Amino acid sequence: MRHIKDQVALKIRENRCERNHWQAVNYAKPTTRLMSMAQLQEMANRTAGGAL
Repeated sequence: MRHIKDQVALKIRENRCERNHWQAVNYAKPTTRLMSMAQLQEMANRTAGGAL
């Protein structure tokens, strides 16, 4: 039987992993919403030679 401290530490580690995953999933959404069409066009010009 494990100690309570070990179980709590495991739970904290799991929660931290889930939170990091959630941040990674949601990271790109707000930044794309804040970009204007001109900024997107400029980025496309630099990366793909004017794909938009």
